[in-house]
Amino acid sequence: MRGAFREAGLETTEEYFQFRPSGDLCVRAVLGLALASLALVWAGVWLPWLAVAGLAWLGLLALGGSPLATAILMRRARAARESDTPPPGWIRASNVVARAPGPAGSPLLVFVAHFDSKSQNMPITVRVALFAILGLSGVAACQLVFLQLWLAWPLAPAIHALFSAAFASSIPLLALRTGNVSPGALDNACGAATLVELARIWRDSPLSWKARAIFLAPSAEEHGLIGSRLWVARHAAELLAEPKCRVLNLDGCAAKGELLVLPGTGVVAEAIVSAAKAASLPVRRIPLAIGLLADHVPFVEAGIACASLLARGRGTSRIHTTGDSADLLADAGFEAAGATLLGAVERLIG
Repeated sequence: MRGAFREAGLETTEEYFQFRPSGDLCVRAVLGLALASLALVWAGVWLPWLAVAGLAWLGLLALGGSPLATAILMRRARAARESDTPPPGWIRASNVVARAPGPAGSPLLVFVAHFDSKSQNMPITVRVALFAILGLSGVAACQLVFLQLWLAWPLAPAIHALFSAAFASSIPLLALRTGNVSPGALDNACGAATLVELARIWRDSPLSWKARAIFLAPSAEEHGLIGSRLWVARHAAELLAEPKCRVLNLDGCAAKGELLVLPGTGVVAEAIVSAAKAASLPVRRIPLAIGLLADHVPFVEAGIACASLLARGRGTSRIHTTGDSADLLADAGFEAAGATLLGAVERLIG
């Protein structure tokens, strides 16, 4: 990434950091708290006050679960110098940053694509399905408990069946483990390649006459967005001071199929959707992407306009496996992502 940006004639730097992988720990911690809450509500079938306590705990977890996980992750991450040696169990990484100058006062565009990859011991489709079963059955079971307490309906077996489904779906999730044996073609070599190609053509593009650009390649995205969180924390004041800062994140964008936009609201998302439709490409917004964390999250949390461009098509079910290999990439996928990206840029700076 560093060499490609420099070959494009861009001023390129690296911002180093160290972290201790904690993603699996966060999943188990938050999942364990959720299951404890569900167990209290379940016990409310016999002792009503426990149902109230469990529901209150679930409410607190809904409000504080994400901040708790972020706090765990970032407590085990810190900025570093190039010469720093990480302690045992920590990993040294860096965010690669290239800048392209432009007219003073022009819009600032930040293009993002992470370059790390990971594998997991469970296909992504199975993982999403298990989280969906846990969430839907858990919510339904909690609702039925309170109906049963107030109206003596429904019968307890229906409630027990839903709680059983919730707890059964959580068992494999508690065994979720992260590895490093995925080639990472869709997630996210194709996004990194699209970022590099955009950087390569930027200087000779008419777009560079109307905007300034930052090309950001963060690492440790797969470990809880650590690289992008550290970068946003360091540069948030600079970005917020810009009257027109727009961030476009590229993640798994070159699969041949339907384009997805996360999150599905805001000026950047609207520009992506409009550009895709103008190019007659299938596109869909996903406003709430539970379990689909991407590097737009730290920017959105900081109040900076940002959206992620993804694609869903052949082979996306093999993400985070040894099967995420280069044979999944398609020229048509890159062409669709490129046309959408450039079209969105034109709308954002116009």
